[in-house]
Amino acid sequence: MTRGLLDQTRRRCSVASLAPSSSKRARLCDDAVAARTAARRRPSLPPAPATSSPADAASPSPAASEASTATRPSSSAASDGPLNRHPVIAATMDAETYGYLLRHTREPPPLGRLRAATEGLRGAHMQVAPEQGALLALLADAVGARRCLEVGVYTGYSALAVALALKAADEREGGGGGGQGRRAQREGGGGGNGGGNIDGNSNEDDDRPPRRVLVALDRDAAAMAVASEAWEAAGVAHLVDARLGPALQELDAMLLARAEVGSYDLAFIDADKRAYGDYYERCLRLVRPGGLIVVDNVLFYGRVATAERARGDKAATALRDFNAMLLLDERVSLSVLPVGDGMALCWKRP
Repeated sequence: MTRGLLDQTRRRCSVASLAPSSSKRARLCDDAVAARTAARRRPSLPPAPATSSPADAASPSPAASEASTATRPSSSAASDGPLNRHPVIAATMDAETYGYLLRHTREPPPLGRLRAATEGLRGAHMQVAPEQGALLALLADAVGARRCLEVGVYTGYSALAVALALKAADEREGGGGGGQGRRAQREGGGGGNGGGNIDGNSNEDDDRPPRRVLVALDRDAAAMAVASEAWEAAGVAHLVDARLGPALQELDAMLLARAEVGSYDLAFIDADKRAYGDYYERCLRLVRPGGLIVVDNVLFYGRVATAERARGDKAATALRDFNAMLLLDERVSLSVLPVGDGMALCWKRP
């Protein structure tokens, strides 16, 4: 899809049109989705835009490169052909159906406001879709997340979705007091790269559950400023530990802190596609057994489908290597979902 069409689509499909309210709003959303559907059906594939915040620039990991030449075991990989007698909805979804999906996706007001605020910004196409935000919030609830990690923030939509889930969990427990302690720790210089217990507990032997926190990594100061304003306005800033700088450098620093390894419940990767293998390996060490790693853009506008489509596109080529590696990785249970631009759910096996 061309950048111009993307911008036109998102302007018309505003946050108001995503809410299940008036029929006028529904028609606006459906019209926008129709444009997106038409673009997907074009025979030619324009160059892919950078679909995520450039948290780092790195070459594909050796593991990813090796996996690209590996043969998929027939016992664990599905065939390329349709397995159902009738086409699945992911292959046949039209504008009307997708509009229905959006109207039945919960998008809290703070997320809607952030979506509207992002529409006119450079790189607005990097913002995740409403259904992706809803899925991330559900996954945070499903794993009982207290400590989350996000690699690639942009203006903070996905981080806000997760932070709102963490806040709601605090409220359900009748607490939430940990947030003020987290803010005080950060302002007092106790946060950052492993400078003690990230949860703000002064006693390492304290058996209290860790305070809920989302560590958000990105190198784009302007986008992070927009995200920070949205988090503050939504009342979740105390739950977000925003770290500005190269993500790989920060992840390596986190791994040096012994208390960080295996301490996260949920990680979301949505940054430089060429570095996905590197991000994944580090997140796999930081996430606990039984935790989740969610990876965005694994279908990448369909450019990963064949080597011919990916030719000349470094991001698509790197994603093909990464996806091949992920398919063979026995350290995780894997499901790739056709949500947004493709999301891989990786459950870390005990």
